[in-house]
Amino acid sequence: MKGQMRNIIVVECKSTGINFIEDIINRGYNPIVLEPKMTDTEEGKNTKKAFMRNMKESSTILT
Repeated sequence: MKGQMRNIIVVECKSTGINFIEDIINRGYNPIVLEPKMTDTEEGKNTKKAFMRNMKESSTILT
């Protein structure tokens, strides 16, 4: 299996995206989650906290 890609990139992983992450892992691939930079507003900070909490255990996070 030389040269086979093992990473799947998910952009802006929200709600149903969490299921995609689990599916990617179950199929033996490495999920890489790309999230846009969160704003410094209260809403942006809350969104980032929720995202980090949900994704902490199941994927690689690039910010």
